[in-house]
Order: sequence, then C-alpha cells, then structure tokens
Amino acid sequence: MFTHIKMTHEYSLSTIHDMTISQNLKMDNYTDDTVDVTDYLISKTSSEVEQLFVYSTGLVIYWKASASKIIIRTNGIFEAGNDGDLHLVKIDPDDKF
Repeated sequence: MFTHIKMTHEYSLSTIHDMTISQNLKMDNYTDDTVDVTDYLISKTSSEVEQLFVYSTGLVIYWKASASKIIIRTNGIFEAGNDGDLHLVKIDPDDKF
C-alpha cells in the first residue's frame, strides 16, 4: 500500500554574517532502538545535499542543506525548546491525503 504524506511544516536555519549556528532536531519520544529509519539520499553535490528520512513511527523528514542554509520539511510538529533545539511534539495526523 502506498501512503502519501504532506510535509506541511517547514523549518530553516541560515548563517548570519558568516557566524556558525547550530540547532538539533530532538525526537526523544518518537525514536528509540525499536524504530526503523530508511534514509534516501536524493542528491549530493559539492555545494548541497538533499536527503529524506522515513521512520517506522510515521515521521517523515526531508532536508536540503548547503553551507549557508538548511531547509527542513516534515509531517512532524516541532517546537523550540529552552536548550535552543527543536523538539518533536507530535506527528501531524492531518498530513496524509
């Protein structure tokens, strides 16, 4: 069976005046040793990488990264935590069609 997933949630991180910025995606409640992850490398060049991650929990994450910007699209709802990272709150059940 084929399930279509809409990745309506977008998050991005860009450099500011050549400063290095880091931020992690935290998925503590949705990933553990029993969760299977399939990793698809869509494209890789010297300046950019595109990848898709499909989790057995239903979470799907697409990201496109260059030296100056990362764009993430997902069916997961993330919120900024006090630690500066993005934490997965839930997988959006409305992101299927």
